[in-house]
Amino acid sequence: MGHNNRNNEEKSHHQAADNLVNLFTKANHDLLVVQYRLEKEFQQIYPDNANPMKLVSRIKKIQEELSSLTEQCRELLSAKQVLFFFLLI
Repeated sequence: MGHNNRNNEEKSHHQAADNLVNLFTKANHDLLVVQYRLEKEFQQIYPDNANPMKLVSRIKKIQEELSSLTEQCRELLSAKQVLFFFLLI
């Protein structure tokens, strides 16, 4: 009898996991539909260079590049300070 309960629990867990996967799959599909509709709407309303989605994408790219440039500047400053220190010795 304990064996049957265990099998039922495993089936229940698998069913719950399957339901969750299906829910996420549907949510992903719904988001893709919304994205597609927004892109179509923005293409019709805004000129290509003023499309809000493209502007947001550009801003994100600039933010990533800015972060990288900031790190490179810190490394250069540190190297410059080390070099300056050795020149003083």
